[in-house]
Amino acid sequence: MHLRQRRLMQPAFHRERIAGYGRTMVQYADRARQEWRDGETLDVAQEMMRLTLSIAGKTLFDVDIENQAAEVGRAMNDVMESFWTTMLPFVDLLERMPIPKLRRAKEGRARLDRIIYSMIAERRASGRDHGDLLSMLLSAQDEEAGTTPAAG
Repeated sequence: MHLRQRRLMQPAFHRERIAGYGRTMVQYADRARQEWRDGETLDVAQEMMRLTLSIAGKTLFDVDIENQAAEVGRAMNDVMESFWTTMLPFVDLLERMPIPKLRRAKEGRARLDRIIYSMIAERRASGRDHGDLLSMLLSAQDEEAGTTPAAG
């Protein structure tokens, strides 16, 4: 399964695509820099999270998630806060207990799922191949299910 998924995603990380991602990274970084003002106090971690999510959303999913970056960032923080806990044995039992950190992580995963599945539904509804990682994965899944992939 891992090898199959790796082969499906590999074209998204071809040299030419990476060069294109670099142009997008520069464009988004420059846009973020232009929003910053002299003397302004910024939460650099929050700004970099927003920038990283925006770049990943655009380059891999051809989606501008600027308006969702704060929500995605909070959800990611909630999930990552309990990352090592999820490696413990019996984590499925622990997640049923009223442990605030684990409850926030579960809610964070649910928020991320809603956002991601919304992107997938919008992409499927459009029927358009954007030439990105999401299009590749949806096309491969559609072919596997015996349906015709979205036309470009």
